Amino acid sequence: MESEVDSLATIIESGTQSGAVQKTEQRDASSRTYSFFNGFFLGVFSGSALFFLLILFRDHSILHSTVYTPKLESNIEFNNTTYGVYGPMIMTGGFSDHYPPDCERKCWEFLFEVNTAKGNVTAEIWGDSAGPLSESFESYVENGNTWHRMDLLHCESYAPEFDCQEGVFLKINTGGTVEIATNYGVPTFIEYSYSDTYGETKSLLRQLNFAFWPMLILTGIVWGMKTEKKPFVSGLMCGSAVWITLPIIVYINAILSGGLR
Repeated sequence: MESEVDSLATIIESGTQSGAVQKTEQRDASSRTYSFFNGFFLGVFSGSALFFLLILFRDHSILHSTVYTPKLESNIEFNNTTYGVYGPMIMTGGFSDHYPPDCERKCWEFLFEVNTAKGNVTAEIWGDSAGPLSESFESYVENGNTWHRMDLLHCESYAPEFDCQEGVFLKINTGGTVEIATNYGVPTFIEYSYSDTYGETKSLLRQLNFAFWPMLILTGIVWGMKTEKKPFVSGLMCGSAVWITLPIIVYINAILSGGLR
């Protein structure tokens, strides 16, 4: 009788211990799952926050172009070479309010193009709140007016008279009009663009964002390894991988479907 009681007590004790172990394992499994999803959502949400800040800190550019196709109006001479003057050309509304903008170092630019059967030319000029950068562009004063020689970005000549050594000159008038002096032909494209006042600050913030997110992920991984929270590390790496992979998949899908053509 006594042996039966001892046997029953042993069975009860064994069942109690087994139940306790099972509950402990369940708690451990729940804790690991919780830790994994903590890391996973940290990777996803931190990446999403980075994306939102990149959009918030993107540059806002304002564009102005000519209202009509310019015509040859007169001639002017620079360095013993005569150039045809096109303009004054009226720019789209608001140009006089946006030039020169209150900014620093190469925050605006004029882009000029000529495309003819004799050749193609692309030129540009840039500057800050004081006007074209004097150290970058040679200036010419003619009859009290200041012209600036634009920088030739590209020139292709298909005829001997289309000389890529000749220049393109720009004069910006106080009344919100511009004039172009060139021998390449009628300008086919003229555009003025500038970034907002905080362009440089936003560029710095974008760079800091790009540096902060990898540092955050690496810090989380190191912390998880040192505290032996491997499920957290696994979740963080999976969440980061998901956030990086999804935009790539969306971009590839957009290309394959013709959405970016």
